[in-house]
Amino acid sequence: RLSTFYNTPIKAMLEERLKLRVELTRYLGTAALADLFSKPNQDNGPVLYIELGEGIEMAIINNGKPYRGAMNNEGALGHMVIEAGGRTCLCGGKGCLEAYASNRVLMDEALLRIRNGESSSIPVDREIGDADFYSAVRNGDPLAVDVATKGLEYLAMGIANVVNILNPGTIIISGALAGAGEVLLNRLRERIKSYALSLLSAKLDIRFLQFDLRDGARGVAISRIYSELKFAA
Repeated sequence: RLSTFYNTPIKAMLEERLKLRVELTRYLGTAALADLFSKPNQDNGPVLYIELGEGIEMAIINNGKPYRGAMNNEGALGHMVIEAGGRTCLCGGKGCLEAYASNRVLMDEALLRIRNGESSSIPVDREIGDADFYSAVRNGDPLAVDVATKGLEYLAMGIANVVNILNPGTIIISGALAGAGEVLLNRLRERIKSYALSLLSAKLDIRFLQFDLRDGARGVAISRIYSELKFAA
C-alpha cells in the first residue's frame, strides 16, 4: 500500500522510470468519479462516497473534483467518535464509528453469538466474507438482521452528522451492503434522514453500489483524460 511509503518520492520515481507524467490519487475519490461519470445527469450537488468494508472510508466530490485536505486526504469517517469512552478501535481510539458498524465488526459479532449458542444460517465451517453476511441478511436470517440493524443504526448516525455539516446532495454507499436487500437498505435511508436535519435531508439522494475494484482504475483514467484536455487547452 502506498500509504506505507512515508517520505518516499513515488511520483518522481515513477516519472523517471516511465518517462511520463504521473499523478497519484486515493482509490475512493477516483471510484466516486467513475460512478458519477456514468450518471452525468444525476448531479445533485456535493457527493459523499462511502465505502463500507473492513473499515469505513469516505470521499467528498464537489464540482466534479475530489476534495483533498491538508494531508491530501478526504478524512476518516470510520474514526468519527460516536460513543464517548466506547469500544476500542483498531486505531487505538475509543468509540469510533468503525468499531460499531464496519463489516469486520458486524461479522465478528454475528459469529460470536453463533458460537455462544444462537442459531443462524451463517456458515461457521468455513471463513465467511462480507457477501455471505449480507446474503443472510437479505434472506431474513434473524441473527444476521439483528446484528446488521444495530450496527447500521450507528452508521446512520455517523453519516447524518456529515450531512448536517456538509449538506451533500447525493450519498453513494459502496460495498457488499448493497446486496443486503431493499428492506434493510430502505431502513438505512430512513434512519440517515431521521438523524439529519429535515431541511438538509428532504431532497437527499442515497443510493447503494456494489464494490468493484476496477472503479478506481476507471476513475483514474477519467481524471487523467480531463487533466490532459485541460493541459492541451
